[in-house]
Amino acid sequence: MKLTFLKRSVTGKKVAALRRDGQTPVACYGKGEPSALYSVDTQSLLKSLVSGSVVIETDGDMSGKQVILQDISFHPVSDMPLHADFLFVDATHEVEHEVAVRVIGEAPGVKIDEGQMVVVLDKVSIRALPQNIPAQLDADVSVLKTIGSRLLVSDLLLPNGVTLVTSPDEIVVSILEKSQADEEEINESYMEDIEVTGKGGKKADDELSEEEVAVS
Repeated sequence: MKLTFLKRSVTGKKVAALRRDGQTPVACYGKGEPSALYSVDTQSLLKSLVSGSVVIETDGDMSGKQVILQDISFHPVSDMPLHADFLFVDATHEVEHEVAVRVIGEAPGVKIDEGQMVVVLDKVSIRALPQNIPAQLDADVSVLKTIGSRLLVSDLLLPNGVTLVTSPDEIVVSILEKSQADEEEINESYMEDIEVTGKGGKKADDELSEEEVAVS
């Protein structure tokens, strides 16, 4: 996958004009490379997200580099990208990266034992050479046969050359009684409400500084 990076000098509130022109502000950084500000075509960025490519070849004002997407934030209403961080990579050095967990298979504990499947982790951190980083890791729930059974990080299917950074003892998926699962969902929703309330609400998009956008 190749993405065109264009140098930008605008920051803060002024990046709103970039977004209106179909560009997403991005920052690039990494060991041995100076941090720099760029913009990329928003539609091209979205295509890269669904392409399955982890390592991205750069073009334009930053040509001939390899980067991986480190972080991205989206608008809470339009779901369009607001800001992205890219990490420079070297094909000869391992990096830590967060990858998605995809649930596959059918859990007998749900179908037969009438339990409810709860996904606890949807991402895990791994270490690998950039070219070996998978787009996702599979969690096969067909082994979860009864209520109370669980799938751990150590049970994830790892490709060659990939090691776990997330603790192998953390739970990825568990089968709970429906009443217990409902209670956990209520508690999780309650905690999210507390976090949102504590932030005092968000500013309008154009009022966000670049730093605020990057972490939103």
